[in-house]
Amino acid sequence: MKIETDRLTLRRWQVSDSMPFHRINSDPAVTEFLLEPLSLEASDGMIQRIEGHFEQFGYGLWAVELKDTEELLGFTGLSCPTFETLSAVLGQRSFPGVAKSITDPL
Repeated sequence: MKIETDRLTLRRWQVSDSMPFHRINSDPAVTEFLLEPLSLEASDGMIQRIEGHFEQFGYGLWAVELKDTEELLGFTGLSCPTFETLSAVLGQRSFPGVAKSITDPL
């Protein structure tokens, strides 16, 4: 399943997302408020957890790509945190300046 706007595609994760997602997760501007930039292994593990969440709950964090170039911009969507809570959490990660272009069309 894909969700499309005029400029963006929200889709499930693909093997080819590994390196572009790692570039996002290792960028100091993106990870400024996280514990640390993610290694390739940690970034790939995150993709696996996101896909597992889709399988378990039927929703999750969508990969967001620019429709014209198919460039991975980051992710957006809902997820259930691993700690106990009664709600879902809106999640988003992207390069600085991209977040507004992800959420505006939605």
